[in-house]
Amino acid sequence: MDANVLFAGLVWPRWSYEVLRHAANGDFHMILVPQVIAEARKNIGRKFTGFMEPLEQFLTDTRYELVNSPSAVEVAANIDLCRHETDVPIAVAAIKAKVQCLVTNDRDLTVQDDTTFRFHRQVQVLLPAVFLRDWMGWTSEALERIRQRTWKDLGSSD
Repeated sequence: MDANVLFAGLVWPRWSYEVLRHAANGDFHMILVPQVIAEARKNIGRKFTGFMEPLEQFLTDTRYELVNSPSAVEVAANIDLCRHETDVPIAVAAIKAKVQCLVTNDRDLTVQDDTTFRFHRQVQVLLPAVFLRDWMGWTSEALERIRQRTWKDLGSSD
């Protein structure tokens, strides 16, 4: 998964949250890149400081494989792999790690056009709701029930 799923899953109790719950339960093999963790820390620290501790707790408690970031040479050689150059290291790392899918909310990675064609041929890129449906067996009805869910709906004051 990428940083926006970590970020969204900790801040809002919706689809990305449920992806993180499945990861915490060991329902799939989660692979992260140091850049993803750094971006999640940066964004949460900048916008939602109250969620920094839950992020660190999630990273401590959840089993995941940390794969190496690609080298600058590998990134430069694949600069056209996706639409935005800041996403290239994540795309290259996903390919190198031979992931079955990349879960993301990033439109620069999920868009299906000429800018991502080569990447999508190598990695299945899924929005969190699609991952929950196609990989975790959620129904459309179950997904719809949490579309606008809040922490209050879960009985939490966060």
